[in-house]
Amino acid sequence: MAIRVMSSRDSSEKQRQSALRFLDPEQLPLVLQTPLNVVDRVTVVHGIAQPATIGPLEEADFQEALGGIQLNGAFCVALDHYLNKSASTSRDVTVETGPISRTLTLDPLLPQGGAVPGDGSKHKAAPWIIMPVHDGGKILSRCLASVIAELDRTPKAPAVDH
Repeated sequence: MAIRVMSSRDSSEKQRQSALRFLDPEQLPLVLQTPLNVVDRVTVVHGIAQPATIGPLEEADFQEALGGIQLNGAFCVALDHYLNKSASTSRDVTVETGPISRTLTLDPLLPQGGAVPGDGSKHKAAPWIIMPVHDGGKILSRCLASVIAELDRTPKAPAVDH
């Protein structure tokens, strides 16, 4: 359960820190890859005696300490590495801790063949306008009319059915 909490996209940092104390020391070192929106979070939990390295790193990659804990008398450290995804190609990074080496693949932001804005491809994405509404009435009507009028005035905007 601790690993599930630590690798969840939805767990808060505090919940992930609390889960550290429930890890099984026999499972260390531990490497967890969690795909987020534009980065992958790679959490590495290891003993102080087995320092961890990760690479190759890019300029915008960064790490944050998740916390430290004593498990079975040994002090362990948990670090979150936030690794940027490429727009259209996968990226490999290697995590080494002690004798263990593991290569992780970060999937690209767009699937193979996906359109990148301004890339000249024929694929076009339709805009989405999301408005949370509860009993909008006249205000909602005026808002929608304003959005449609602006789209009608915007060059290269998709046609809107009125």
